[in-house]
Amino acid sequence: MERRQLLAIVLMFIVLVAYQIFYVERFQKRPKIPKPPPTAEVTERRPAQVMPPIVAPAPSSTFDDKYVRVLTSLYDATFSTRGAALTSFKLRNYPLTPGKGKELVDLIPSGERALVLDFDDPGMRKASMEGIFAVSAESLELSYAKSSGEVTFTYVGPKGSRLIKRLTFHDGKYAFEMDIYVKRPDESKVPIDHRVLWAYGLGGGSGGYGAYTTVSHLIGKDRTVDKPGKLLPLTVYKGPAAWSAVQTKYFAAILAPRSGGAAAAVAKQTREKAITETTWTFQKKTTIRKVSELAPGLAYTNIGEASRERILVFAGPKLPVRLKAYGSKLERVIDYGWFGPVSRPLLALLRLINRPIGNYGVSIILLTIAVKVLFFPLSVKQQQSMRQMTKLQPRLKALKDRYKNDKQKLNKETMDLYKREKVNPLGGCLPLLVQFPVIIALYTVLGDALELRGAHFFLWITDLSVPESLFVPWFHVLPILMGGMMLLQNHIAPATAMGGAGIDPRQQQMLKYMPVIFLFIFWGFPAGLNLYWTVYTVIGIGEQFIIKRRMVPEESRASER
Repeated sequence: MERRQLLAIVLMFIVLVAYQIFYVERFQKRPKIPKPPPTAEVTERRPAQVMPPIVAPAPSSTFDDKYVRVLTSLYDATFSTRGAALTSFKLRNYPLTPGKGKELVDLIPSGERALVLDFDDPGMRKASMEGIFAVSAESLELSYAKSSGEVTFTYVGPKGSRLIKRLTFHDGKYAFEMDIYVKRPDESKVPIDHRVLWAYGLGGGSGGYGAYTTVSHLIGKDRTVDKPGKLLPLTVYKGPAAWSAVQTKYFAAILAPRSGGAAAAVAKQTREKAITETTWTFQKKTTIRKVSELAPGLAYTNIGEASRERILVFAGPKLPVRLKAYGSKLERVIDYGWFGPVSRPLLALLRLINRPIGNYGVSIILLTIAVKVLFFPLSVKQQQSMRQMTKLQPRLKALKDRYKNDKQKLNKETMDLYKREKVNPLGGCLPLLVQFPVIIALYTVLGDALELRGAHFFLWITDLSVPESLFVPWFHVLPILMGGMMLLQNHIAPATAMGGAGIDPRQQQMLKYMPVIFLFIFWGFPAGLNLYWTVYTVIGIGEQFIIKRRMVPEESRASER
């Protein structure tokens, strides 16, 4: 039994490490991306016919290039008349680094342009990217008194071509509508194949706040995540698209078609960038690397003289309630992995607890207590089963000595012993396996929840979404406290949780190293996650004492009978 218990602990450890490597770490820093071969094949995708990678033109220095500002209660957006492109989208309620400066999150990376129109036809492409559009208003400011408004960009080409973008904004919403009208040049027979693309990447991430971006699409019922190394310069997916998006840990930009005929698309460019990393000695180091960046979008094909599309554009925080309100299953941009069905209600419960309290640190503590109380009966059964197994250890050892040369007979006698004593050999592991999905789901929620970004707990813990620091940046108190509690828990475990005197000495040695291993794993984790695991361990210690006090009188009464 003790081996099964140890196996369960080791499996939990492996899952946590794998999660750290493959899920958490990718939001902390951008990995090296090797340059792919030019003839890479992509399954179930159709590459563009002749299009090279898109390279946005440099901003014009002429007086013709003007900027249009759209101001709402949630964001401050800037559009350029050159290409009718979005050049800045600042979120007014989200500082770039909470509590440090007034600089706001800008979802448009520096030097990039979003919502550009890209055509297969070279002439139309040049007009859409470099043409100066006439604009219906120089600025637009929305408020409670004026809750919605429009800005229209128009370009008329020399041969009768026409490009129109009409943008409809709403105060109090992160989403706006974009209506597109495209008329090809007179007498031209070239199909109007074009794409609407977001910028390369997404701004708003820095350091521990998740700078790494992920591009994904919802095609039918399937959610697809792009890997830069396997993509061509331009890829168009088969099948109708529900949305195409780019996201960081906390923010997302999503394009969702509101008219039919749209396919998900992604463009790729590879260029040199300065990457700043922190070395093991806590020094900043900047290196020049080639990185591949992706721009998600929607692709359209029209063989007529004109094309009309409507697109919903969402640019803002990844809040499930807001995303779900827009339809098109935008909430599926947030990926909780295998434990999503458990993570979502836990996040909703955390919000519910926090409403009257207003402190997410306290709410995490109360949620952890609630989870432990919920599973307390299972913990009691686990401890009872393991104490029963402890009592059987001498008799099991005697059976092993008696039938050491007859494994079949040993197995039969062992099972008969379990039946006579009414002991379930899996009784100590099954309750742990039932709790395991909830533990991992909480781990996921507290590692990625936007609500914890900039959330103050108390004293030096001023942001639950990043590692807390005391005195110096590299000194984290919560992981040390958690490791100490795990050591204490292991010290009392042989008498309670791990089966008493029957525990294998080798397993005892393994348990001694677990707190050290967990200390290193959790050292760079967000404070909210460390707070949860520390409280979980402390409650577990108290739980063991309570269960022990309940069991001793019961065993005494049983022996008297």
